[in-house]
Formats: sequence, C-alpha cells, structure tokens
Amino acid sequence: MMLRCLFVALLALALAACASTPPLETESVDTTLTPQRAAQNIDAAEGKRALWGGVILSGKNYSDYTELELLSYPVADDHRPELNGTPGGRFIARVDGYLELAEYDQGSALTVVGPITGTREGTVGETAYTYPIVTAEQRHLWPDPQPQTRQDSNVRFHFGLGVIFR
Repeated sequence: MMLRCLFVALLALALAACASTPPLETESVDTTLTPQRAAQNIDAAEGKRALWGGVILSGKNYSDYTELELLSYPVADDHRPELNGTPGGRFIARVDGYLELAEYDQGSALTVVGPITGTREGTVGETAYTYPIVTAEQRHLWPDPQPQTRQDSNVRFHFGLGVIFR
C-alpha cells in the first residue's frame, strides 16, 4: 500500500513538472481589460492588474529598465497569446532591469502580468497612437513553435509490379 501511494505521488509530481502553463499569479487580474480599453480610458485602467500577451515588435534598454512594444492578442487558458486571433492593439511592457534583446527579439511571443501604470503618446507609421504601459511584474517568453519539416501530405499511392529473382 505504501509503495502504491509513493508511486501515485511520484506520478503526480512528474505530470506537474510537464505542465505547460507558466506559474503566473493571475488571481487579481482584470480579465476584461484590454490594451485598447486601457488606452481609451487610462483613468479607469490605471492601477488595475492586467494579463496581456502578444508578439514583440521592438525593444529598448534604458539604464535601469527595458521596454518592449507588443502587438496584443487574446490569451488562451494556458496564457499563451493566440496568434491566430484578432490583434487587440499595441502596448508597452516595462520590465525592471536589463533584458537581452537578442532573446526577447522581434516576433517572439510574450505574456506579462502587472499593473497599468500610464500611457505614452507615439506613432505607428505616421499615425498618432496612445500606448498603454504595463509594468511587467511577471513575464513568460514562449518558445517558438516547432517548425514543420514536411509541408506535404503523408498519404501515398503506389502502383507497380514487383519481381523477385532467385
């Protein structure tokens, strides 16, 4: 009986180690808050905690923090940005300290959790744009999806005549 309990405990631990959901604290997150809503009404959004995900467009290191510009996408239950969804506007994730921008490079998927701390006016091309800023207390950089090595179907049709010589 003791061996059985130990086996079940080890199995549960092994399964938990394989979980794909990053350990992000989401209890106090306002799930209705989007980057577009925050930019439109910063007075109502400021101070609220957001969980936003998206694709990194650019980044810049400053003396004691790093800013990443992201194009937001809806997040799935595992907090991964759903890149096949409809983009939900741009935002700036501010991270304390230095981030290596070769790792946090353009096109990488990122999820952040933290409070909305304001907005910044900028441009997208030649169009004026208001970026909401989230101070990323937590973040998860998603690995690139595994590339597909075969683009064609696995279905094969063969016609032929076999000959055996002895």
